[in-house]
Amino acid sequence: MGGAVEADRISSVDQRTLDDFTDVSVRMFFQGAMNVEGYTSYEEIWSGSGNQWKKANTEGYFAQHNANNENGPLYYWRDESKKRFGNSSMKFETTDAGIPAIARLQGAGYRTLSPVTAGNYIPSVWIYLDLSNTMNNIQFSFTDGPAIEFDISSTPKDKWVQLLLPEMAFPDLNTGRFDLNITNSGQDDAKVQKLWIDSFDLLIVEPRP
Repeated sequence: MGGAVEADRISSVDQRTLDDFTDVSVRMFFQGAMNVEGYTSYEEIWSGSGNQWKKANTEGYFAQHNANNENGPLYYWRDESKKRFGNSSMKFETTDAGIPAIARLQGAGYRTLSPVTAGNYIPSVWIYLDLSNTMNNIQFSFTDGPAIEFDISSTPKDKWVQLLLPEMAFPDLNTGRFDLNITNSGQDDAKVQKLWIDSFDLLIVEPRP
């Protein structure tokens, strides 16, 4: 190979000069360990028996704090009007009283997925904040693992944004539930709060020598 730098230009050993070029952004690709068959993209519309509102209109979940009927409030609801991936996302919307003490979307269907094995992962989620949203955080939790909190206080609004947390260590995650928890702690404005969530995942960290 061989080469020399002369007058801030790169040239080869036979004196050919490299053409000018500009900076190019490089985006790393990380494979996700969590989003199996669209589970955390809320792809499968509810089709079973029981209360559609308590099921948040999607399979594998139970909206613990949703009302029993469409008269609401319906905090969680599978929504096809906005999506980052696939056909749908999970909409979260409060009444004008704001966020209750807790609004929980229980992911009981998680235990049917391929397990996430112990290791280091980067928690990731895509979020779309309504222009009037004033919330500070959302939290995911595993029965067998740590709580994962995303700060959304400075997240740009009115567009899809990917949120990433620093690398975290996780145990085997293969039983119990995967829940989305939103509380009014530190975000208790008495107003309608609205956002959409898509494709939570644990991104696999590839060890580099």
